[in-house]
Amino acid sequence: MKKTVVALIAVLLVFPLCSAAAEGFVGQTLPDFTVETLDGGSYTLSEALEQRELVLVNLFATWCPPCRMEFPFLETAWQQYRDRVDVIALSLEPSDTLQVLAGFAQELDLSFPMGRDTGDLGTFLQVVYIPVTVIVDKDRQILSCEVGAQTSAEAFCGWFDELLQ
Repeated sequence: MKKTVVALIAVLLVFPLCSAAAEGFVGQTLPDFTVETLDGGSYTLSEALEQRELVLVNLFATWCPPCRMEFPFLETAWQQYRDRVDVIALSLEPSDTLQVLAGFAQELDLSFPMGRDTGDLGTFLQVVYIPVTVIVDKDRQILSCEVGAQTSAEAFCGWFDELLQ
């Protein structure tokens, strides 16, 4: 019991530090990237931003319970905003092959683009904890960078509403 309490306190102390570190990326330019997607095509950030006002990049792994929990909420929000906001989910887990990701997307009924991080974004954002959600504008400027899972579609919709004004 005592170990559990100590571990819980440690987690509660660390996550605000993670969030503060993530907020330090706001205003920076996210590097452009191209990844292979589940449909065999490719996804390039700069090309997506030619079509949409914002792009949300979610860094995750299929084994991550909070990542799994937030994806249905992200799917719901994306369906509402997909004419103005694009979403790409990128796994940081080396064992998450495109085949594994396809099964994951099917299991959770996800339709937004999904692929594997080439290592560049995870390194650039100094990812230690997942999920990480980054929202960028047409200039690839980071408008929001959050560590941790969102617990409702409204959380994503609130970000979109605020940033699309």
